[in-house]
Amino acid sequence: MKIKNRHGLILSVSFFICSSLVLFGLNYYLLSEFVKNTVIINQITEVKTLTQQVSKSIYALQNERIAKVTSQSTLTELRDGSDRLSLHIKELKLILNKTDFFFTFFNTILTDKANEQIIKIDKEWLHWKALFDIVLTEQINEYETGLDFSLVKVSTKNIYLLSLADDLSYEILKTIENKNSTIKTWIFIILLFMIVNFIYIIYLFKSKNNINEYTIAYKNIQLNRILLSVNDGLMLINSDGKIAAEISESAHRHLGRKIQKDSVFTKLFESCLSVSDRTKIEKFIDISFNINTKTSNLNLLNPLREVTLLINGHKKYLSFTFARIIENNEIIELLVTIIDNTALVTAKNKT
Repeated sequence: MKIKNRHGLILSVSFFICSSLVLFGLNYYLLSEFVKNTVIINQITEVKTLTQQVSKSIYALQNERIAKVTSQSTLTELRDGSDRLSLHIKELKLILNKTDFFFTFFNTILTDKANEQIIKIDKEWLHWKALFDIVLTEQINEYETGLDFSLVKVSTKNIYLLSLADDLSYEILKTIENKNSTIKTWIFIILLFMIVNFIYIIYLFKSKNNINEYTIAYKNIQLNRILLSVNDGLMLINSDGKIAAEISESAHRHLGRKIQKDSVFTKLFESCLSVSDRTKIEKFIDISFNINTKTSNLNLLNPLREVTLLINGHKKYLSFTFARIIENNEIIELLVTIIDNTALVTAKNKT
């Protein structure tokens, strides 16, 4: 593969990994925001519930005063509701003003309008709570006045606080929807880029395969040219004694026949050599595939080192040499070289 393509592949894979991490982060952020938003909604619901509770307690105290019955449980309920309402409003302010560090384009969890709403709720509650404090101190001189004044304000204050809480809920839900919409848009854009990047990676791999296929095809052409032009016969023998596909044109000519791939090597000599000679060749091939056998010994044991064969009615003097091809300390093939010495021997005999 070209260097440019290799670098492009590395960058594409890196982008794919980074995009996956960003998507994981966004999904984790959405999940955490869902939990936070649930807490906020629950806090607002508690504020509305407690507002109703303290209003109910004020009316209960009024009824007890008319009936001239003193009930500490009603005062306790009012004190508890007032304290809890103050606590929930305080917690709600802390949550709503918490800075969102996950994205710089979100300054706070809520919009400015939502923050204004919780400020109004807090301010209105402090004014209303001041009326309750007079009643809760249980000072006889001020109790009647504080209770009467609270009764006058309880209806308007209750309705106004509930209205502010409803407005805050609306602002929160709107902000949540806008934020989720923005994040979903980013997720969609990232997924789109990931799909395009994935297609590009496939294209790079396909280009690499095309280059490899072209290289293999070119090497096969070169190998065929060599096998066609070499004078000596060349062939490969597998460990099972069969001939591989790579056979030179000279090998067919030297042996006077068309040699087929996957044919057994010793069968080439069925019409030329005896059974005992062919058995020696088989044993020699078995020994040649033994990694412990020394090469020098193989040259001495070679039964085809110099052999005279009657091929198509003509006597030929051939020489077979065997070279072992070793990979990972294992003999995978034997390279057979066939040299035709007929002309040389004939000329020598004439002289």
